[in-house]
Amino acid sequence: MLVIEGISKQFDRHPLLQDVRLRVAPGEILGLLGPSGCGKTTLLRIIAGLEPPDAGRVVLNGTDITRTAPHRRRIGMMFQDYALFPHKTVLQNVAYGLERLGLKQTEVQRQAVEMLERVGLAGFEARPVSALSGGEQQRVALARSLAPNPAVLLLDEPLGSLDRSLRERLMLELRRILKAVGATAVSVTHDQAEAFALSDRVAVLQDRHLAQVAVPEQLYLRPANAEVARFLGFSNLLPARVRSAQAIETVLGTILLEASAHRPGESVTLLIRPDGGRLVTAAADPGEFPLILEGTVQERLFQGPFYRLALALDDGSLLVFQLPLQPSPPPVGSRTRIAVSRQALHLMKKE
Repeated sequence: MLVIEGISKQFDRHPLLQDVRLRVAPGEILGLLGPSGCGKTTLLRIIAGLEPPDAGRVVLNGTDITRTAPHRRRIGMMFQDYALFPHKTVLQNVAYGLERLGLKQTEVQRQAVEMLERVGLAGFEARPVSALSGGEQQRVALARSLAPNPAVLLLDEPLGSLDRSLRERLMLELRRILKAVGATAVSVTHDQAEAFALSDRVAVLQDRHLAQVAVPEQLYLRPANAEVARFLGFSNLLPARVRSAQAIETVLGTILLEASAHRPGESVTLLIRPDGGRLVTAAADPGEFPLILEGTVQERLFQGPFYRLALALDDGSLLVFQLPLQPSPPPVGSRTRIAVSRQALHLMKKE
């Protein structure tokens, strides 16, 4: 169990992290997600012992390691650039961490070969790392990080240096390998798709604090506030006021929606997820679609599995939806109606 207790850090009197608290269970992969410059890598360096916190503790399996030297923490770290030794072979790179443990050379060789097999690089032992592809180098770096059997593995943008198609393939492979070896891991990224695919839970770091910690599905479906929603790419955010436990008032009118978690009269923010819209081609069931929008198509873009459609409402609001390929959305300039499903509507506390 890795426990982060009230970690705070500032640079040049500028607060970067404030009272960050996290628990990572054995065998769990935690994604640390946030915009560039929010302190993700700094938190990783504090866990690794490469940066001292100004306040708080790092506890690993019940032992306070806040002041423990990095090489005594049993924490591995995989960097974005992999930090491989270009003059060494694949096997020599993986053996490096094992050699530092003082193992006999025969045991070093055995464990290094075994780890290469685990990451799908059996037979690559004698190859120079300079001759490998980006994906193969990533697996060598992972094997080297995992070979000494660290209590926790830290990954700093592990897929950030790869092109998009390779990154999408390797993020699933990376999760498979980490789960196969039972690794406890914390992975830093600014890419939500990577965090969702790799992680058991995702912690969103914003404005020096942890804004939300949740499983990927919950984070996507129920962001804690508008700030988290915007970071996830949602733009359909409207001010609203709770009318009753079953209704809210918005610029779009009254919407019948479960609101019992909020007080009557409370100001809230309504999120309309873009994947919850459908073209109205017949009478829509108000139980399933409590919101019907009418407006002018301002933008219509084909994006592979869906159309991106921007709908300009008569009150000046602009809402964006991801519509199915069929029925095909009308052209730009057309008037149309979109029904929004109940599952795509989410209330959040006002900022």
